[in-house]
Amino acid sequence: MNVRLPDRYRPIRVLGHGATAEVVLAHDEALDRDVAVKLLAEGFRGDPSVPARFAREAVLAARLGRHPHVVTIHDAGEWDGRPFIVMDFLPGGSVDDRLAAGGFTRAQALQWLGDTADAIDAAHAAGVVHRDLKPANLLLDEDDRVHVADFGIARALDEAQKRLTWTGTILGTAGYLSPEQARGEVATPSSDRYTLAVVAHELLHGVRPDGRAVGRVFDRALSADPERRFPTAAAFVDALEHTAAPTAVVRRQTPPDPTAILRRHRATERARRFGRRTAALAIAAAVASFLALAFGYVSAAEPAVVTCTVSPTDHDANLVVSGVGANDYCSNRAQDLTWRIRQGFSLRSPDLHEQLTLVCSARTRGLRIAVYDDGGRRIGHVLCGSFTGDQLASSGA
Repeated sequence: MNVRLPDRYRPIRVLGHGATAEVVLAHDEALDRDVAVKLLAEGFRGDPSVPARFAREAVLAARLGRHPHVVTIHDAGEWDGRPFIVMDFLPGGSVDDRLAAGGFTRAQALQWLGDTADAIDAAHAAGVVHRDLKPANLLLDEDDRVHVADFGIARALDEAQKRLTWTGTILGTAGYLSPEQARGEVATPSSDRYTLAVVAHELLHGVRPDGRAVGRVFDRALSADPERRFPTAAAFVDALEHTAAPTAVVRRQTPPDPTAILRRHRATERARRFGRRTAALAIAAAVASFLALAFGYVSAAEPAVVTCTVSPTDHDANLVVSGVGANDYCSNRAQDLTWRIRQGFSLRSPDLHEQLTLVCSARTRGLRIAVYDDGGRRIGHVLCGSFTGDQLASSGA
C-alpha cells in the first residue's frame, strides 16, 4: 500500500475511495488505537477550493464536540503535500452497506434515523448545515449506532459571506438533493431535513421517492416548500415512529436514475442557467443569499427582499422578518413592543450555554416571520399568540 502518513500513524489498509478523498485504516502508535485517516485525493491538489472544503470538515465537525452521533475528529493537518483528517474508526461500515446487503428491520431503520436526526438537529443548533446527507455518510459502530460523517461541503450559517461556493453551484449527491439545492439555491437546515426524508424513504421502502408521496408524513417531509416541512429532524422521525407499518425486513430495490430527482423538480435547466450567468449576477446572488433565514431562504430573484430582527435587549426572544417591506413591519412591531430593531438576521442568547429555538413561524402580507426564544421565558409564546391559525406555518412549542 503506497500511502504516506505522519510517522505517528501506521497504515494498515485502504478502507475506501470517495470523489475527493481516500480513507485509510491506520494504527495510532502514540495512543495504541486504530483510527481512520482521510486523505485528499492526489488529483485535487491543483484546485484550491477542494482543499479548503476538506480543511473545513475538521473545523465544522469539531464544532459539534463529542456528540454521540457525529464522527469524532482527533487530528488534522497536511503531510507530504496532502491534507488529512484523523477520525474514529467505525467497524460497522455504513448504512449504505447495510442497504446493499438488506435484511434489517423497520425498527433498526428507525433507530438509525433517530440517531441521524439527533446529530442533524445538534449541527443546526451549532449553526452548521451538512448539505450531503446520504446512507454512505452514516457510519455504524460496533453497537450498530449511527455516526454522521463527511462535513466536507457543510456550510456554517453564521459565515454566509465567506462561503467557498457561490449560490448557483450545486453541491451534494444527486438523488438526495432538496429541490432548492437542485436549483442551485442556498441550502438551509430544512434542506437537510428533506434529504433525511429521502434517506428514510429508502430505508423503509427500499427505494428513494419517485414523486409519489407515501402517506402524510412523507408528503410533508418531502414538500417542495421548505417552510411546510417538519420544524426539526427529530419531529420527522417521531412522526414516522407513530405511523402504523409492518415490521418486515427491508431490502433495497433497484435505485432510480439519480437525475430523475433533478428532473422531478424541473431543476436541471435552471441550474445550467445559473452556471452560465455572469460573475456580476453570481455576486448579486451571493449577497442576496446572505440574507437567508434559518429554516428558509432568500432567492437572488427577489432583490427587494430584506431581513430584520426585533428583540427586547438584543437577546432572548427574537422576531425575525423577511420579505418586501420587512423593515416597515419590524419598525412598527418594535414601536409597539418598545423593543430594538436590527438590520439583517442575527440571533443572540444571554447565556452562551443556551440555544435559541424556533417557537413558531408565520406568513402574513407576503412576509416570512419566525419567532425564537431561549426557552426560559414565555415571550416567544406570547408573540406566536398574536398570529391567527391561518398565518401560523409551523410551531416548535
